[in-house]
Amino acid sequence: SAINNGAYTGAISVRIHDNTTEPSTAILIGSGTGSADYTSVEVFPAAGGLSVTGNLNAPLIRLNGADNVTFDGRVDATGAPYSLTLNNANTGNLASTIEFTAGAANNLIQFCNITGFNAIYSQGSAGNPNTDNPIIENRIYDFLNPGLASNGIHLAAFNEDWTIQGNELYQTTPLVASANVEYAAIRVDAGTGSGFLVENNTIGHNAAGGSGTWIKTGSNNVFYGVYIAAGTGTGNMIDGNTISSFEWTNSANANWTGIHVAQGAVNITGNIIGAVSGAGNIQVILGSTTAASNGIFGISHASGYASTISGNVIGAVAAGNSAANASNIYGIAKLGVPAPLNIENNQVSGLQASSASTGNNQVVYGIAYEIAGGNAVISGNTIQGLSNLTTGAGGQVHGIHSFTQGNQIINNAVSGLSTTSPNISSNI
Repeated sequence: SAINNGAYTGAISVRIHDNTTEPSTAILIGSGTGSADYTSVEVFPAAGGLSVTGNLNAPLIRLNGADNVTFDGRVDATGAPYSLTLNNANTGNLASTIEFTAGAANNLIQFCNITGFNAIYSQGSAGNPNTDNPIIENRIYDFLNPGLASNGIHLAAFNEDWTIQGNELYQTTPLVASANVEYAAIRVDAGTGSGFLVENNTIGHNAAGGSGTWIKTGSNNVFYGVYIAAGTGTGNMIDGNTISSFEWTNSANANWTGIHVAQGAVNITGNIIGAVSGAGNIQVILGSTTAASNGIFGISHASGYASTISGNVIGAVAAGNSAANASNIYGIAKLGVPAPLNIENNQVSGLQASSASTGNNQVVYGIAYEIAGGNAVISGNTIQGLSNLTTGAGGQVHGIHSFTQGNQIINNAVSGLSTTSPNISSNI
């Protein structure tokens, strides 16, 4: 409040010397609003192991039109990282840890530990979007609410030009869901907004540094590692992320997806989903059969706009179910509406559907263009070691599965496909 009422002006540094518990939301308004008059605000710890906590069915921290604010988790903004923890312990439907609103711009969150359901949430307004707010090299964990739809980072409507880079997102203890709700680690649901760079983040595991396994049981929960619905402008890129080390159990047949493009022009390059080699790095166990064009996806694309899907690795993904039920697996899938795609130089390997699926058709596809119309260039991909353990007559394992004659399928390498189905495996 001292900054909001003009008691402190100019370039302001806020040093945190001790742990603090906030009884209500800490709100910073924009300079020039009321008596607020500052050029920048920097918040950082003066020592290691400090925290700002609360138990609020509201944001712990709200940047309400604030600009040029930095939360830096390093000691004195230069020393040991991850020395500041921001935590909202509330389980309510309005709870978040950091919220951006009312045109917040040019703010930076870096090197912090951030925990609490819906750890980072942003929504602007028509004509006043939240813009240019980098989220860089934070540890963001335990952000999924067992009973409510929730996300680690959620950019909702009226956001533009964000960088989400180098963060670790993970679940420290097994998550036992109590409702059939949807989850995402990073969700960009920005409508017509563009300029989103989601780069070099690590999603999965149960600790920082990429150790352990993210475990989820209970209920039937759709999951996305990265979900993006953006505009058709430039700069929408999902690049260099690693999504790995999951054991995800659903009570029914909700989809599990590494990266999903729902809308907009988005390029997907250089990501790893699962592992380069080995088996079962990601394990998804379902409780009922999957319908056609549903199941477990490395990358799925449902937008009607052109995209490049290049240089990605999808591997060591296993799906299970009861003996009668199918668990479909897709390395890369085009869904929804037609779009011109370049699917090139990807590696898809080690996908295994382990259910016998005696009563339902189970498929394993390396690359699938699942709709009629449109066109794609599918070139230079390596697809190997796909396995379908079904004994059902309709089981399939395809290296490349194309539903339309307009696709160009050239210079791909497909090998090592197997199935126990009486149906015959096919490379393409």
